[in-house]
Amino acid sequence: MISKDTALDALREFRSASMANLIWENGLRIRHGNFEYVFNADEINYVGDGAEFVVVSLKDEWTAAGTPQLPDDVLTLDGVSWLERGAVELGGRDFQITGRVIEDPNDMAVRRKIFELYTSGDLNVSLYSSGAGKNLDLLVHCGGVYDNYFEPAILEREYTFALKWRQETSTLSLTVDGEEIYSLIVPAFAERKTFERVLVGGSVLHSNAAWKGTIAEFKIFDGWSD
Repeated sequence: MISKDTALDALREFRSASMANLIWENGLRIRHGNFEYVFNADEINYVGDGAEFVVVSLKDEWTAAGTPQLPDDVLTLDGVSWLERGAVELGGRDFQITGRVIEDPNDMAVRRKIFELYTSGDLNVSLYSSGAGKNLDLLVHCGGVYDNYFEPAILEREYTFALKWRQETSTLSLTVDGEEIYSLIVPAFAERKTFERVLVGGSVLHSNAAWKGTIAEFKIFDGWSD
């Protein structure tokens, strides 16, 4: 899904693009890049994999704490190491955060953070796991209000997650292996927010919450969610 603003930007591109860049299909549809414009329905559809919307990934430059291992963009953490990078803007349009996780089967810590979006203000977002991946906990700190989700024994040792914001419905949802397990309304994301720090496997809010295991394909998409 793409946000309204992204769709409008794509429509402007359609209207300004030369005919040589457009592919006609049955006289009704044109494609430009990864967008498809349907004339009779006056709608814009996204037909790609979201790659051009990625604003954060493990391929970026990160600051390392401890000794994280990152061969071939697969991050392995030992429970005392993590990666951190600077600010990212999100909100005001669709976004999503995704990753593939392999939990350490011997790690039975109460709570460890897979990732954290941190601000010094009143909005922070974290995803925890605990008990060797048997529990997952979404924590949203918004205006001093915490909204947790805790589900016992839902995960396999290896799983994928996606945290998705839908601008149209003001809904933040969490999916695991493609199945939505939780959603909540977060009005604060209706406008752009600057998260001062992005951490993978570590935390500013909770210093003892460094994660243990392997994380691959960690990405933040701005302006699109599938």
